[in-house]
Amino acid sequence: LSQPETMAAHFKTVLEGADDHEKLQTLCKLTYKEQAVWFLNAFWEGGLKDGQAAEGQAEQMWSYVDKASVIDNAKATGNALDELEAHRFLEAFDEAHTVLQMRSALRKTGALGQNERPKEVPLTHFLLDKYEVDWHVLVNAPQGDNSAKIAEAQDKLQAV
Repeated sequence: LSQPETMAAHFKTVLEGADDHEKLQTLCKLTYKEQAVWFLNAFWEGGLKDGQAAEGQAEQMWSYVDKASVIDNAKATGNALDELEAHRFLEAFDEAHTVLQMRSALRKTGALGQNERPKEVPLTHFLLDKYEVDWHVLVNAPQGDNSAKIAEAQDKLQAV
């Protein structure tokens, strides 16, 4: 199999779920690496705050994946950090806000319901807050139809 075919077999191209909230929950259950790949694909050419493209954030994204994998007891198979681990993660990247502030911001966008009190912080929640993107766009973003770009992102990931 060529690299794009191998990746297509490994990475999801559609998120399961009856609505966007369910799709977000599905995304948050993927591994850190899979969450990062989905995010990069969704915003590769633009759509981040200030019109930035995720392409320019790829190296930083892999730093997030690596740090989360180091902190999490589940390592690379993990998908979310508990609150204490999440604070360690935020501190590692000099993020001044707390998990509570991040969740408050996610509630304002509707990504988290007002009464939703998750015990863990998936990488996707951090990325939504950090890059101020529309979570509806994220969960419905096309995946897998840009094989060359996916291969490029995968090459950068392999270099980490």
